[in-house]
Amino acid sequence: MWFRLIVLSMVFNGVGDFGLRVLQELGYASQYSSHYLIGWYAAGALGALVSAWRWQAAPKPVDWLIGLGLGACSFVGQLALGSALGAGVSGSVAYPVAKTGGVFLVAGFGVIVFREALGRIGIVGVVLGLCGVLLVSLE
Repeated sequence: MWFRLIVLSMVFNGVGDFGLRVLQELGYASQYSSHYLIGWYAAGALGALVSAWRWQAAPKPVDWLIGLGLGACSFVGQLALGSALGAGVSGSVAYPVAKTGGVFLVAGFGVIVFREALGRIGIVGVVLGLCGVLLVSLE
């Protein structure tokens, strides 16, 4: 069950990003990114409420707080991506930085704050990820 939900979240997250790119191509990213994102996040909240109702699982107050916090952070990140695209930043630069930035941020916090050990494979992964972002961003 969880696998299907994860796949759905990946698909819908990609569709949302694609829509920002379409807005950029049409010249509306600077004006309508916030409207577009409010629609996406409202639909996601409605989907979560319908799922909770269907499974008869009332979210606890802490679940609401965590969900709102994660949603707010995600919304701000997507809005920043839409603003960058609206300001004329190339999609080949904006998307790799926006998408891999979160991964590197989480890995960095894990190492610095939680003192997680990053083995050789993890270090190679981070270096290859940085190289990949640089290569994709070159024009």
